[in-house]
Amino acid sequence: SKLMKQYIFILLALTLFSSNMYGQKVGGLILSRTKDIYYKWERMTYNVLKCHNMYKEGQVGFSGNYLNKFDEAGRLSLPAKMREELRAGFGNDALMAYSINGIVKIYPKSVYDVNMKNMHEAAKQNANAYKIFRILSSSAFAVEINSSGRMNIPAQIRQSADLKEECYVIGSYDVIELWNKEKWEKESASFDLALEDNAAVLSGFMDMIVSE
Repeated sequence: SKLMKQYIFILLALTLFSSNMYGQKVGGLILSRTKDIYYKWERMTYNVLKCHNMYKEGQVGFSGNYLNKFDEAGRLSLPAKMREELRAGFGNDALMAYSINGIVKIYPKSVYDVNMKNMHEAAKQNANAYKIFRILSSSAFAVEINSSGRMNIPAQIRQSADLKEECYVIGSYDVIELWNKEKWEKESASFDLALEDNAAVLSGFMDMIVSE
């Protein structure tokens, strides 16, 4: 989308700036702060817009949050509702996943392919950005769901996201996210506060969506 392309452009531009010897310290601080802002607004705006567009088109995406436990083999149950959403919205799509920013993101293969293609095109403009893309691409793995609805999550991936005996399974339209239990509960609490602090902005934003 146009919004996501603008975010990617800003991140790449700041990465380039931070690589300059004169702007390395300042650029690094700005880049770090921009990444934080990006992740928060991705959840608060980008996903809302995509859900709205999908609703208008009569499609179905992932939603809800569930606290599930890993079994002894390191498998995690995919909630029945999400399995239904996967079939309804994406058919027999396989699943691809990687860990970023301490979160495991699980995408339908069709969505993953489009995202990686867009990231690849953007990353080709900057060597540092391409290193990030290479790490994401090389760490991606296929997720298999057995007949009992359990997903295989490799130990290395669980460790990278600090996923312990139980974790939250989060539906976020076109991606399923696995969160460390304490991290998600902290994120949820801070998000509630953000809603209170930005009530007027969010109200106008929602009015804009509904009026489309």
